[in-house]
Amino acid sequence: FGDGRREVEFANGLRKVTWPDGRTTVLFQNGDHKEIHADGVVVYHYSATGAVQTTLTDGVEMYQFADGQFERHCPDGSKEIQFPNGTTKELFSDGSEEVRFADGTVRRTPAQHA
Repeated sequence: FGDGRREVEFANGLRKVTWPDGRTTVLFQNGDHKEIHADGVVVYHYSATGAVQTTLTDGVEMYQFADGQFERHCPDGSKEIQFPNGTTKELFSDGSEEVRFADGTVRRTPAQHA
């Protein structure tokens, strides 16, 4: 192509586009698409749900959902979830959790040990 991109279409309908800036885009038959950036960050767009998953080079995965919910999943097993109503929930790697409600109320749950 004149803009420097290279495109390959596979027999199964999958298309892969390589851009001059080092990005690669993969277009799936179901409408999903994945962007692989030159710095190693991967962004996956789910067509059916509108969700977007971003995987950073340090292993952190971030999810943005169509309803506004946002999640951050860390390699150590901890998670942070922000709900559209303003509530946030943190799940710590030790199994404990903390929920902060929009009204300022905080609920802490200690880790459950067997």
